[in-house]
Amino acid sequence: MLNDVSILINNTQYMSLEMRPEDIATIEQRLNYSFEDKNLLIRALTRKAFAQEQKQRGRHCEDQEVYRVLGDAVLKSILVEMLIQQGYNSRKAITQKRSN
Repeated sequence: MLNDVSILINNTQYMSLEMRPEDIATIEQRLNYSFEDKNLLIRALTRKAFAQEQKQRGRHCEDQEVYRVLGDAVLKSILVEMLIQQGYNSRKAITQKRSN
């Protein structure tokens, strides 16, 4: 299913302001999740380069960068919690395991 969403996203018109309601509906259907605020989905799919191009044209456009940073932090937190549960209880041990 995730691969289907990736294919859909990669085939969608350069991901952003030009997303049609049917594109959003298709993504939601494949994710089996409905976004209350559709703008969050659009922003999550908007690449930084596209947002910069829009800003140069005088249009307001936010990119996914904040969500990427937040997502990375959440994933790191989950990974560290899993390592602690597996018995890696020092900073050094966790760092060594993460780098492998």
